[in-house]
Amino acid sequence: MKISEKNFLFTVKILIWLIFAIIIVFLVWQKAAPAGQVTYFWDFSEKPRFISDFYPVGRVALTDGMQIINSEPVYIDVYSPRRFSKAKVKIVYRSPALETKFGIKLNVNDWGFYFEKLPATGEQFQEADLEFSLAKAQLIGNKIKFSLAGPEIDSSVEKIILDSIEINLIK
Repeated sequence: MKISEKNFLFTVKILIWLIFAIIIVFLVWQKAAPAGQVTYFWDFSEKPRFISDFYPVGRVALTDGMQIINSEPVYIDVYSPRRFSKAKVKIVYRSPALETKFGIKLNVNDWGFYFEKLPATGEQFQEADLEFSLAKAQLIGNKIKFSLAGPEIDSSVEKIILDSIEINLIK
């Protein structure tokens, strides 16, 4: 059985339109976040697509799969496919004797952040669970800015070490 050139072109056009429709449905599905939440996990062994590297670059170093904070503050941007009402953050860190805080950029002024204090850990890694309302969070280009600060770090020999971070955006 031989397929005519006209039938072949028609079949190719249908396939192209079908692939295009599937891509559009996939993109809309991702943007809708039908589960009502999006979770990003970063253990610093592999760069996630939806979390930026910590910046400014000179304040942070990646060593043995851990982020070492040498100076403060440092920031990360997290992609949000749409508006969510809260962010739950789970951070595994070590901060022996330094005051350490993790916070979210607010939409109030250039330096408006809301910080949660992280307890000193001694020499062991500790997991902290934090929750932030996103009602007043700054959302620019679908990115939410978080910050890690340790006001005493510049004058201390000790550093803040991060083992992993998980950010769960919830409807």
